[in-house]
Amino acid sequence: MSEQLLLPPILESLWWVIPNLLAGVRKPAEEDLLVLQALQVRAVVSVLSDDANLELYRRHNIPYLWIPIAGGTAPSLSQLQQLKAFVDSQNDSGKAVAVHCSNGLRRIGTVLAALLIRARG
Repeated sequence: MSEQLLLPPILESLWWVIPNLLAGVRKPAEEDLLVLQALQVRAVVSVLSDDANLELYRRHNIPYLWIPIAGGTAPSLSQLQQLKAFVDSQNDSGKAVAVHCSNGLRRIGTVLAALLIRARG
């Protein structure tokens, strides 16, 4: 049984930080992309340490940003600036953005909290 089959459905792992603009989620599988698009999630940020899924996003013509962040670490100021610029540009184009790591539980919370703090400061 593959790891992806053990994960909950994408809707159960998606959580909006800013409704209809910015969400955290587990790493989506190909079959999850249509579900995300139905929710107006049209752009993706991967904070995985490796480039898994980037080819999937290219094939489906989904705008993406890859910011590798090791598990258990916080994003750098430079990474937060890249993330904020990407999210702002996608939101300005009417696209919601989903940020993901493997399971959408630890690293994503840290990254999104840091982004919100940075945006307010």
